[in-house]
Amino acid sequence: VVTKDIPANVVAVGNPCKVLREIGEHDKQFYYKKLRF
Repeated sequence: VVTKDIPANVVAVGNPCKVLREIGEHDKQFYYKKLRF
């Protein structure tokens, strides 16, 4: 259940939904490491 607006670039979990942490550059590099641009 989301009771408020969720900011961009964050991980939100739970019921009610709460912001867990921000998605940083390290997360983006890990996710896209096998893709070629």
